[in-house]
Amino acid sequence: MKSTSMLKYLVYNAILGIIGLLTVAGINYYADPAHLFSGGRYEKRMADILASGAHVANISDYDERIMQDYYISNLRERKEVIVLGSSRSLQLRSDLFPGMSFFNHSVSGATIEDYLAIYGLYRERNFKPSIVVLGLDPWILNKYNGQSRWRSLKDEYYSFQKKINNDPDIQPRRMSIDIKQSRFIQLISLAYLEESVKELLSNIGDKTQGKFYATNDEKNDKHTILADGSRLYPLEMRLLTIDEVERSAISFAKNDPVYSLANFAKLDKYSLTILENFVQYLQNNKVQVIFYLPPYHPSSFEILSQSDKYSIILEVEEYYRNLAKHMEIPIYGGYNPDDSGCDRKDFFDGMHPKASCDKKAFRHLYSEFASRGQ
Repeated sequence: MKSTSMLKYLVYNAILGIIGLLTVAGINYYADPAHLFSGGRYEKRMADILASGAHVANISDYDERIMQDYYISNLRERKEVIVLGSSRSLQLRSDLFPGMSFFNHSVSGATIEDYLAIYGLYRERNFKPSIVVLGLDPWILNKYNGQSRWRSLKDEYYSFQKKINNDPDIQPRRMSIDIKQSRFIQLISLAYLEESVKELLSNIGDKTQGKFYATNDEKNDKHTILADGSRLYPLEMRLLTIDEVERSAISFAKNDPVYSLANFAKLDKYSLTILENFVQYLQNNKVQVIFYLPPYHPSSFEILSQSDKYSIILEVEEYYRNLAKHMEIPIYGGYNPDDSGCDRKDFFDGMHPKASCDKKAFRHLYSEFASRGQ
C-alpha cells in the first residue's frame, strides 16, 4: 500500500510540475518582454520604418543584431559611412559627415564578432561603404568580457571570419550554448517570468505601452532609434542633473566587476588578431577606417585609471593608438574625456557620452581628412 501511495504521490507531483512549467512557458511566450519568440517580426517592423526614413519611437527590449540584419536587407543602395560600435558609440550622428549617406550600426555590448557579422552583411549585398568608423571599447580585448549577444548573427560572423583570417592557428570563438537553447531556457525561466508579469501588468490600461511607432519628430520624449541609426534616450535620462550623473558615474566605476572588464589581466590574442585582420581587409578593399575611443565620464575614468584591477584600459588605449599609427588610421576621442574636451555635462552616466561629447571628439575630423586627401 505504501509503495502505491508513494507512486501516486510522485505522479501527482510530476503532473503539477509539468502544469507549472507549461504555465510559466505560456506566460513567457505570450508576454515575451524581450521579444525572444516573435521570430524576428518585431525587429523587421522596426527595420522597415527606419528604411522608410522615419524614426522609431517608444522602443523596448528587442534583438539589436537581428534588427541590423533586416535593415541591411532593406537597403536599395550602399551607405557611404557606417559606424560599428557599442552603445557607447550610439550618439554618433549623420551630421558628423554632412552630404554623405550614413547609418550607425552600433549595438549594446558590441564585440569584434559583431563588427565582422554586421560588415559581412554589407559584403553579402555588395554594398561596400566608403568609410567605416570603429568604436573601440576596452572590453573588446578582454577574453572574459561576458558578451554573448553576437550569437544572434553567429553564422554571419563565422562566414566572414573565415574570409579575413590569415592565421590557421586562430580558430573562431564558439559558444557552448546555442542561441536556440538559450531561448528555450528563457521560456521556462522564473526570472523571465517576473519580467513577463511586469510587462502584462504595465500594459493594463495603456494600449501604447511597449509599442513602438514611426515618427518624424526627433525631439520626442521616448526612447527612439533615429533614422540614421543613432539613439535618442528617454526624456528622463536626458533630464538627469549633473550631480545625478556624477553619482551614477562613481557608482559605475566602483562596481565590481565593472561592466565587461571582469578578469581583464591581459589583452586577448584572438581579438587582437581578428581586429588587425579586419582593418587590413578594409584597407585592402579601399575602405577608409576611422578609430573612435568613446570617453568615460571624468569621475569614472579617474577611478578606473587608478584601479589595480581596471587600469588595463590605459594599456588597451595605448594598443589602439599604436595600431592606428602603424596602419595610418585617424583616431579620435580617448577614454580620458580631457582628450576630447568633454566634461561632466557631456555624459548620460559613467560610460555613455552624449552627442555633444562626440562632436567635441571629432572636432578635427574635417581638417584631418583634408590633410590626408580624403
